[in-house]
Amino acid sequence: RRYMMDMITYADADIVGAGSAGLSCAYELSKNPSIRIAIIEQSVSPGGGAWLGGQLFSAMVVRKPAHKFLDEVEIEYDEQENYVVIKHAALFTSTIMSKLLEKPNVKLFNAVAAEDLIVKGGRVSGVVTNWALVSMNHDTQSCMDPNVME
Repeated sequence: RRYMMDMITYADADIVGAGSAGLSCAYELSKNPSIRIAIIEQSVSPGGGAWLGGQLFSAMVVRKPAHKFLDEVEIEYDEQENYVVIKHAALFTSTIMSKLLEKPNVKLFNAVAAEDLIVKGGRVSGVVTNWALVSMNHDTQSCMDPNVME
């Protein structure tokens, strides 16, 4: 019951996707404790492609001045002239996720797919979601109605 109530009533801000961009956005928003944040991730394991760096290498390259964000979340890196290198992208993903999930104003809904946006008055006011396994198999699993996070 608590999970479903949280899903349909909790958020002031819904973030779709728990990859590098979604996690970074959630982290910045979470600095304001009065903003309740819901992160919606289709995968069972959050992080998207952020467990690997570019070109499927394990290291993660970050252009300066974005290294200041890494300093803030206390992720070590090797400094280069115009960029920095995190020894493994998983350090970024696991560190920022653990910092986010310990905050009382952040909830992660994994294995939940965003299917549509709710637009009112020209502004996004919510997200239509469904369980990821249902969303991926609409042809065979049509018995589940979507949920609304508004």
